[in-house]
Amino acid sequence: MKSNRAVAMLLGAMAVCGGFWGVAPTPAAAYWDTLEGPIGRDARQALDTGDAVSILKWVRLEDEQKARATLQTVVSLRAKYPEHAKDLDRSFFGTLLTIRRDGERPQRANSNATGTP
Repeated sequence: MKSNRAVAMLLGAMAVCGGFWGVAPTPAAAYWDTLEGPIGRDARQALDTGDAVSILKWVRLEDEQKARATLQTVVSLRAKYPEHAKDLDRSFFGTLLTIRRDGERPQRANSNATGTP
């Protein structure tokens, strides 16, 4: 079916770009990084309302646009393909966690900094 193929292609693209929750091994998650934790609750609220305000506190200012764009994409796909809502929600949550964790990682130091060999 053409619509299932489109959803499968989009989920594949989101998995490559943002990480798909549950596919790749990840470090142990803290409670707040689970679907039952505060990030999961805020992600569900954002998906239900279509408003990114509840999730913006979990991402850096530089990543707000990426989080908003991901939310809008998933919300529009949920409306178009309601039978795939659960998969889309899980993909959105995984992408949100990836954006959040990338913001927590220390930036790589410049290897050509003054005073280094």
